[in-house]
This record gives sequence, structure tokens and C-alpha cells, in this order.
Amino acid sequence: MSNNIIIHICSDNKGGTEKYVHDLINLFPNYKHIVHHNIPFIVNNINEVILIHIHATFFESNIEWEVLDMLSHIQKNASKKIQVYLTIHDYQWLFDNKALYTIIDNNEDALKYYQTYNKSNIIQLFDKVDRIFIPTQRVFDIYKYYMNNDLTLTYMNKMHIVPHSDIFIRNEQLYIPQIQTNNVIHIAFVGQFNEYKGGKLFLDLIYNLLTYKNYKIEYHIFGKHSPSENDDNLKHYVHFHGKYKNSNLIQDLYDNNIHILTSLSIFDETYCYALSLLINSGLPIVYLNRGALMTRLSSNYPRMFPIEDILYKNIESAVIKAIEYVINNQGRKDLITISNELILNNEYKNLYLPEQ
Repeated sequence: MSNNIIIHICSDNKGGTEKYVHDLINLFPNYKHIVHHNIPFIVNNINEVILIHIHATFFESNIEWEVLDMLSHIQKNASKKIQVYLTIHDYQWLFDNKALYTIIDNNEDALKYYQTYNKSNIIQLFDKVDRIFIPTQRVFDIYKYYMNNDLTLTYMNKMHIVPHSDIFIRNEQLYIPQIQTNNVIHIAFVGQFNEYKGGKLFLDLIYNLLTYKNYKIEYHIFGKHSPSENDDNLKHYVHFHGKYKNSNLIQDLYDNNIHILTSLSIFDETYCYALSLLINSGLPIVYLNRGALMTRLSSNYPRMFPIEDILYKNIESAVIKAIEYVINNQGRKDLITISNELILNNEYKNLYLPEQ
């Protein structure tokens, strides 16, 4: 391992950002990687630091913008210029108020919030970094819309759309279990079960669609959820599987005879690692057609069923279309062998500085 140190700054919420950082570290083992979850932190061997990579700095202590002072302090005490990269995983730099995450499209309140609270800070941040990486065109477009004239040519030249390295995605494969003799069709929610991820929409679906023709519908939740009084009411229709391991999820879906998956995040996802597993399962997917779901899924594939209505009123009709598809295609296994190998995007080959 090299003595060249790369410092990563990221939140510690055990979500997609931390997974991304972990994968990135594994892809570049020839550097010494140090991860900091809080600001400020002490930098040892500062002259061996060649890069600071910022991923997320929004913590419960609400000291997100102290990263600006932190960068200034490090650069002042280093004997040479230290490169600074910023990976923009979501809209946190525009809206640190999560309530705005679901109303970001052409929204006057969101624009006012950005201009009032974060405009000056994000400009300072963009001044201090050398390269900016963004996972999708959608994320880039949102920043471009809200920053507008603030996004100067200098900043634009720093920005690169680089998809996250990920398990190889195979949209074209198909896997649909046979419907058993008890005529039950199984529909699953995968991911953290909360309102932002579409938990309420899934509950509404459960209450409104318990049977279809001569089929009974049973629901499954794979992922962390906070038990509530609803659990007792739903236990006849819902199987709670709790937290899952990424490496086991697809097989768990098969073992539980899942026919249809849902991806219902009302939060405008910017990537979503769980989505990669859903795609690679080969199972039909019903999804809200927004954010990363819009860019990573497509109705051009027969097994994908978008919910187009912004008010989500046609969620049941989308699910019914998926059910009909399952009925007509049950037992099909046009499945390519699934790999858990991490694929390195070409854009990442020169992400970090060469060995010195």
C-alpha cells in the first residue's frame, strides 16, 4: 500500500453513500484511505495527503458547511496543494432541508430556500474543489436549473457525469416464478420502509388490492421498518422479512416466490443501489417514473411498469398490468447468470491521481 493518503468525508447513515465509498476504496487499493464521518477532524501526516474526496457532510449536529473552514485549514497547513474532489450523490448541497427533497421540480419555495440559505456556501465549495462528479444527467440538470447563472463556465468545466460503479445491470433478463396452486401472487417492497421511500404508497396498495380475479395478493417487505399499529392489521397480508444482505437478496426473493417488485420512492432518487438488485433479479418492477428510477428503468422493457401520474393515482392500474403480465408469463426464466462482480466504469480508471 502506498503512503499516499486519500481522505474521504461522508455521512455514516449506513446508506448508499457509505456503500459507494466502500466500493470506491476497494477499487483503488494502492492508496491509504481514511474515512471521516464528522467535522472537524485531525489530519495526521498532512503532507502525505494527496486528495480529499467529499461525499456528504450533513450530520445531526447541523455543521454541514464547516467543511469549508476545514478545507481552508488543511490547505493552509499543507506544504503543497492538495487536490479536492466532490461527488454529488444527491441534492443535499441545494436543500439540506429534507422536506424539500420531494418538491424539487420547478418549485419556487425550493428555489427561494437555495438562494437564501445555500447559494453562497455552494459557490464557495465549488471554488475550493478541483473536480466534481455527478452520477446521472438528471442530477446535473437539477443543479443546473437551481444554480442557473451561478453555475459559471469554470464550475461547468469541473463537472463530470460519472455513473457509480455497480453490479453489472442486465435489464433484458426475465424471471417469473410459477403461480402456486393456492393462487397467491406475491408483491414485494424492497428497501428502507418509510414515507420517503414510498412506504405509505405501499400501505395504500395493500389496503386497496387484496385480490385480483381469482387470485389472492400477499405482500412482502424486505428491509428495515419501524413497527407500528399497522403491523397487527396487516399481518394477514404482509410478510415482514426485516433487514437483508445485498449478497442474499435476489435469492431471498426467489425463495419467497416473489412475482412483482415495487420501487415507489417519492424522494427523487439520484441512484439507488437497491434498484440494481431489483433489476438484476429479472422480476417485473412497478415503479414511480421520477428521478433515477426514470433514468435507470424503462417501459421499453416488457417487465417494467411505470407509474406516470404525479399524484400516484394510477398505482393500482400499474400493478394490475404487472399482475396480468405475471399470469401470462409465469414460469419463464430467460435469466442470464447473475454476477456479484463489481464492474469498474471506464470513467473511474483515472479518477485518482497516479502513484507518485
